[in-house]
Amino acid sequence: MPCTLLMLALWACGSVTDEDLDGSPAGEDCDDLDPFVYPGAPDDPGDGVDADCDGVDPPWPFLGSWVLTSLSASYAGIPLFEEGTAEGLLVLDPAFDASLEVGVTVSEVIAGQPIPIAMAFAGWASPLPGDGWVSVWAEGEQYDEQMHIDWLCQVVAGEADAAGLACAGELKALEGSLDATATFAAQ
Repeated sequence: MPCTLLMLALWACGSVTDEDLDGSPAGEDCDDLDPFVYPGAPDDPGDGVDADCDGVDPPWPFLGSWVLTSLSASYAGIPLFEEGTAEGLLVLDPAFDASLEVGVTVSEVIAGQPIPIAMAFAGWASPLPGDGWVSVWAEGEQYDEQMHIDWLCQVVAGEADAAGLACAGELKALEGSLDATATFAAQ
């Protein structure tokens, strides 16, 4: 007797129950009242539901700590920051709180001499439809001037499957608002 017919026969006789009729009997199904929860089911990350019955709900791919690898912005086509001077850490936690600390040197062309500056931001992250996308908004105080970042970021694969976070958006600092890009590496 084919397996499907055997399962139907056992179910009809009461030996096997499948209350939600998702094809997984009660002994294997971790929630036999929800037809979208069963072993092997698609499991959307970060929704609080263990849909595939493996004991965990996978986290959103951008949560965690990210080391800043580059930060660039320009004014009238002139780079604002000295290349290779950016350093910092972006932290996105499970509550979608965001914190960013950045150190960078302002270009000699812009400032007349290289000027190192440090910036600290705190705010929130918002997941976007589709795995691996996040919007980050944060603000901070520096030199008595209000600053903010408003970035759209995507998780991208790096060398040897190392994750990277590529962000593009707006950086407002020191009375100016600039288009900026940043890249981060998973810590």
